[in-house]
Amino acid sequence: SVCCAGRAERVGGGAMSPLGNSQGVITSTRKWLEIFKFTLCVTIPIASVLVVTRENVVNEMVERQSYVVYPPEGPRPPNGEQMLRMLEDEHERRNHASGKSL
Repeated sequence: SVCCAGRAERVGGGAMSPLGNSQGVITSTRKWLEIFKFTLCVTIPIASVLVVTRENVVNEMVERQSYVVYPPEGPRPPNGEQMLRMLEDEHERRNHASGKSL
């Protein structure tokens, strides 16, 4: 609309740009948008810190979100001595089956 553009040009006194005139005039809607964005940028970190510092809230969040689900624990693998004993038993069994002796 020609009327609105002419009025904005007279108020600002300079060339118009998409965000305002050359002197930095900001519309009322844009001003409230900037205030809202600033409020969000300030309150979200503060609210996050307040929530995270409460121990029971963090514990509930961790319990609710099971990030890693481990399978049930099975039998433990043999240790070094057990492995050597198993190898000796297997060696004796093979020698006995083939009829050889040490």
